[in-house]
Amino acid sequence: MTNNTATRTHLKGNSNEQKNKSKVIKIDFSKSRTTYNESVISENGINDLQKLSAKRDVMVCKKNENVYKANSYPKGIYFVMKGKVKTYKTHERGKEFITGLHKEENFFGYPALLDGGQYTDSAMTLEDSEICLIPKEDFFELVYKNSEVSRKFTKMLLDNLREKEEQIIKLAYNSVRKRVADALVTLSNCYKKDGEQFSMNISRQDLASIVGIAPETTIRTLSDFKDEGLVDIKTRGGIIFVTQYDKLTQMRN
Repeated sequence: MTNNTATRTHLKGNSNEQKNKSKVIKIDFSKSRTTYNESVISENGINDLQKLSAKRDVMVCKKNENVYKANSYPKGIYFVMKGKVKTYKTHERGKEFITGLHKEENFFGYPALLDGGQYTDSAMTLEDSEICLIPKEDFFELVYKNSEVSRKFTKMLLDNLREKEEQIIKLAYNSVRKRVADALVTLSNCYKKDGEQFSMNISRQDLASIVGIAPETTIRTLSDFKDEGLVDIKTRGGIIFVTQYDKLTQMRN
């Protein structure tokens, strides 16, 4: 996996442009991969989180740029203002496995922060992104004084754990075709915009890292799906279009 080390540009939180962006942030408490729009939280909780985001600088990151790396210590909690982010683990032999997908209005990097230890995974942008870092001191102050926010993040951790358990079972027992179909459904559920057909320029390596198979096997399976009319693939750029979402969700093992 390519690891860009491009210099990040910081947009200061006191600029007019940044203030305007912060005003329209809507907090979306989400699971990392498949389910989102869990925004049932007290108005005070939303306002407090918005205020924290509004005061912070925004990191402008290029595609394939690391946000944080495994074994480092958290400085705070991250909030995606624009773009797409993946969290992933790397095997000692260099193989990568994607553990989470995050979109605009998602928090990520909070398990290690709440656990008080080092990151067990890394985070990298899937496209050019803008990410806000809320320092851990400010975050914990809010969690301690706002029980609704605390309860919500606890639920997010539990949902994350259940999701990882389901993921392990699927990797152990599902066929390659079923796993690739599930990965495309996961991507669609996470990143599809209302009223639009889902498409994404995702590398075959990243898709293989979600599925847990070799890129060559992923490419062959995508080719089969294209022949069956389940997906379409642009030759230039390799963009994948999901054309038969329902059939992918109903694919037999």
